[in-house]
This record gives sequence, C-alpha cells and structure tokens, in this order.
Amino acid sequence: MLVMSDATLLIRGGGVHETIVTNSKTPDQSMIWAQIFSIITVTDTTYIQQPLQTCECAFIDIDSGAICLLRRIIFRQAKPETQLDADSDEDQLEFYSCIYRMFYGSGGLYDCRFEDLSMSIQPIIFIKGQDEYFDWDGFVEEVDMAS
Repeated sequence: MLVMSDATLLIRGGGVHETIVTNSKTPDQSMIWAQIFSIITVTDTTYIQQPLQTCECAFIDIDSGAICLLRRIIFRQAKPETQLDADSDEDQLEFYSCIYRMFYGSGGLYDCRFEDLSMSIQPIIFIKGQDEYFDWDGFVEEVDMAS
C-alpha cells in the first residue's frame, strides 16, 4: 500500500482503539515498504494483518539504509471467517507472513504489543543486521565497566 524511497513520513493515529489499519484490499503486498534513505515513524495505531495466499512479503518491510520507528502499535492477525469445505477439491492454503522485517536498517519498536499471532513459515519479527557495522569491542568494554 505504501512504498517510499528517500522520503520522510510520520503516520500518527488517534489512538490504538480509534485508528485501525488492515491490508484487506491488498493482502499479498506489504502494508509499508520503506526503501533506502527513508525515515518513517508510525504511532498510536492498530495494524491487523489478513491471511495471505503467499508468504513472500512482510507486513512492514524495511530495506537497507531506511529508518523505522514504531511507537504504541498493536499488531494482530485477522482469523479466517469461513472454514474450508471438507468435500471441496480446492485447497486454499493461507499463511501469515512476517509482521516486521528489517534488512540492515535502523530504528526500533517502542511500547508495541503483539496479540494473538500465529506463525506459519516465517518468524513474526525478522531483523537482519551486519556484525561489521557494530562495535563489539566497545560494547564489551561498556558492559565490563558497568558491572
């Protein structure tokens, strides 16, 4: 629904009980896809993920070089309303993709709740970082000094 590159965006809802966003119109696409040099802040909303026919795209997808801050967000998944007919030959598998996927980006999840989520093939949160960007020696020194 929202693809951004080299842009800054603030999405502020009216509260988690008042602002509810779902991907029911485009369930097999990412709700938010932030590409390189993008800065996105999302606050005070509830996101409801619909079941998918494929698990390729994450609900919120953050690419390398993007910054994403999520504050006071509730994440839920919509449960299928109908059950498959046992006599039907149609086999419609439904998956839940990753809720939040970040590749070498920056940002964080603050005061977020994940309610009644099901995993299928992918984890609910997937964050991939690079060790070479993190100063492990400085981190170990700080931990040693604090203890």
